[in-house]
Amino acid sequence: MSPLGDPGLAARAGCGRRFEFGLLGPLTVTYDGAPVQVKAARQRALLASLLVDANQIVPADELIARVWRTGSTENARANLHTYVMRLRRVLAGGGAPVPIMTRPEGYLIEVPDDALDLYRFDVLVDEAKTAEPARASALLDEALTLWSGAPLSDVSSEFLHREIVPGLAERRPLALEAYVDAELALGRHHDLLVRLRDLTARHPLRERFWTQRMIALYRCGRQAEALECFRTVGALLAEELGVEPGAELQELHQAILAGDPRLATPAPRVRFRRDDLPGEVPGFTGRWAETRRLVTAIDEAGPDAAVVVLAIDGMAGVGKTALAVRLAHRFAGRHPDARLFLDLHGHTAGREPVDPAEALDVLLRAVGVPGERIPERAEERAAMWRDELAGRRALIVLDNAAGAAQVRPLLPGGGGCLVLVTSRRRLADLDASETLSLDVLPPGDATTLFAGLVGEARADAETDAVADVAEACGYLPPAIRAAAGRLRGRPAWTIGHLARRLREHRPRLDALTPSYEHLTPDGRDLFRLLGVLPGAGVDACLAAAVAGIGLDRADRLLENLVDVHLLEQPAPGRYRLHDLVRGFACATARATLPDASRREAAGRMLDYYLHVAGLADRHFGAGRPTPARPPAHVPPIADQSAALAWCDEEYANLVGAVAYAAAHGWDEHAWRLPHSLWRFFSIRHHVEDWIATHRLALAAADRRGDRTAQARTLSSLAVAYLRVGRHDDAAGHLRRALAHFREAGDRWGEAECRSHLGHVLGRLGRHDEAAGLIHRSLAYFREAGDGWGEAGALNELGAVLRELGRHDEAAGLHRRAVVRTREIGDRWGEARSLGGLGAAVAGLGRYDEAAGHHRHALALFRAIGNAWYEARSLDDLAAAYRGRGDHERAVTLHREALALIRTLGDRDAENVILAGLAETSRRAARHVRGAAADPSHGVVPC
Repeated sequence: MSPLGDPGLAARAGCGRRFEFGLLGPLTVTYDGAPVQVKAARQRALLASLLVDANQIVPADELIARVWRTGSTENARANLHTYVMRLRRVLAGGGAPVPIMTRPEGYLIEVPDDALDLYRFDVLVDEAKTAEPARASALLDEALTLWSGAPLSDVSSEFLHREIVPGLAERRPLALEAYVDAELALGRHHDLLVRLRDLTARHPLRERFWTQRMIALYRCGRQAEALECFRTVGALLAEELGVEPGAELQELHQAILAGDPRLATPAPRVRFRRDDLPGEVPGFTGRWAETRRLVTAIDEAGPDAAVVVLAIDGMAGVGKTALAVRLAHRFAGRHPDARLFLDLHGHTAGREPVDPAEALDVLLRAVGVPGERIPERAEERAAMWRDELAGRRALIVLDNAAGAAQVRPLLPGGGGCLVLVTSRRRLADLDASETLSLDVLPPGDATTLFAGLVGEARADAETDAVADVAEACGYLPPAIRAAAGRLRGRPAWTIGHLARRLREHRPRLDALTPSYEHLTPDGRDLFRLLGVLPGAGVDACLAAAVAGIGLDRADRLLENLVDVHLLEQPAPGRYRLHDLVRGFACATARATLPDASRREAAGRMLDYYLHVAGLADRHFGAGRPTPARPPAHVPPIADQSAALAWCDEEYANLVGAVAYAAAHGWDEHAWRLPHSLWRFFSIRHHVEDWIATHRLALAAADRRGDRTAQARTLSSLAVAYLRVGRHDDAAGHLRRALAHFREAGDRWGEAECRSHLGHVLGRLGRHDEAAGLIHRSLAYFREAGDGWGEAGALNELGAVLRELGRHDEAAGLHRRAVVRTREIGDRWGEARSLGGLGAAVAGLGRYDEAAGHHRHALALFRAIGNAWYEARSLDDLAAAYRGRGDHERAVTLHREALALIRTLGDRDAENVILAGLAETSRRAARHVRGAAADPSHGVVPC
């Protein structure tokens, strides 16, 4: 108990119930944990005036000055006595013993040290002054949490805020300075950077914070930024105070320029019983969210909880050990008895994982158990290990674990211990407090790491090349460090030169070899076959097809590859190879698989994609059957939504498969696969890939001399050209396709081609010729019972009739198309038909009805995810509102359509929307002028 406290007060309070007071923020009072409301302003000022000198007599005259700002008079003394009485009454309202005492000279309030936040703060700060850094940091952190704002922020007293509050407020930045010093002494300069940036912003004239920030930046390898801080504070001091930086800042500036070794992170001042932790990785960058998650798990468990186990897994080189060691150093101060690091060699090339019995022997010797006392059996060693750590605060890093079975015997049994485990395999069956799967560095952190290693000035001169180096290194910290070291050893090289060399000779993940070699034989077989795929994504159906195995087996093997981080799992059932892992898989496939085996696997992959793309295409149109050999397992594609979802998921792989087929002599797949995808390309407006894949398809069809293949490819390529406004190219392709279809006797292809050609001719203004072609197609589709073709032809013919001003006939055709698309479950076709119907009835002046159809079409296009048609629907809806006279709403819709179409880069569509916006603006201006000229002029009736 401090001599300032009264040992009799707690006894008088009884049963441990007592008052607690807060000054470090708004004035607070609680009794037995419940708030006590002191509402009157003068009572609050009186209570605060007593508390700032708690346990000391405050003379009556001084209290009067603090509360009333007047001199001592008889009336003032009488008022003081009255207010003290009222304050006692408020405090005693809950039956509490009143701590305010009357003395001949004045009054005092009795408060135990730990019942006033100001005293608790001072005690913690004083204790920290003589503590070792880890203890000092913890004490100061606890002290700083007592602050909840500016001292006495809700107390009205000019005297207190002039004479007392500044001294109270100064305690906090002084404690912050001491806290930062302790953290710097512990080597936690990385963690301090954000906080110090905030502190120098809030306290720009406190030179100590600038000094600490410069030290932290220098220790993080950011010398240029540290020197920039000196220039910044110098300018601030000169502008605000007309002075130069003080001696401490000046000396630090010179020391940084000279690279003074005394600025390095100091060695620990206190030796512990056993400390095997390796040093932190220099320039550790990023991992803020991951660190915060792990720190939260430790803090929530508390220092006296049962053993805390944190498991960190991830692919080779991702930085698991660096993060674990960094975290271990952060919490080392809480574990003074032992800090142990043990490599379990779970994935070390050329050696077997450490046996748990052998690991226990190492750990027991590390905590001082003589070799002759260590038992032979693993179970007895584990029991002795738990007994030795009972009651100890130990921190153990178990690095590079093979699996949970290796780790489990090494865990302590009692509380107070922290265990950090790293592994390339997910330790799902380990009873861990928190499990974290570590990914590669985000690109920004990866470039920051490289820049810090080679120097900010050098990196700033070649920012694009820095990003290229980080990407070539797969955003993996060890690869980035190696690249930076290589550059530092070659002064003549530029970063750009290094980036080019890395692109030509991409870093090999040699560390992946142990992970690959530890796979089962069938796991290695599948991994190699994944290297044959043209894309990075895979699911169980594709894996089963490529490997020629059952679905369950493929699923199990894929999950095993995820466990050892040779595969990522972005979503349930979907798997992905990281770029560098994929490079390793490709290299392994080339090195270990015969050419014939790789070609057979590629053929199975192409057959799979051709078959499933054909299944999806049947939900987009009356696609023709493909001769692909059906795989044993295919994903469920029951409707148009499922077909779109599958195509979206496999989009990059499908485009890659077309390019692969065209480049490796699979000409039939090279033309059939794009033909099965063109309707999907149209729905999603993937026009560039639509054209690119069909050019490859046309070349493959020409190589085969296949008239049908040429005709179908020309026809669907023409639709793509039509979408980008190349009407003459579209018409030429369609005429060639029509001749091929006639030569081949393909009536269905001929009908589809006529319908497309009619649409093109309509765009070119040749409406009568267009109507004749589409009528012939419509007759064929109706006769053949082809609902997809019939609906498409109805819409094409309706569009032509709208151009001819025959809106009533066009509306009838579009209504029939709506009915037909709904019968066959074609949501995309329904949306297009509704859009056509809206345009037709708008031509008849029925703008309310038109708006309803366009809103329905807009909702369908949004649900499908077709941004191009969504923009066009917004523009059509704007035209309907313009017709109704609602120009303000129309302008808003035009602008929304314009913003969306600009994200797609379609200049022709953009010009159409701009023309609509201009027309709406003209009408709106005319309407305003008319209304101004004729006050009786109203809104155009709907």
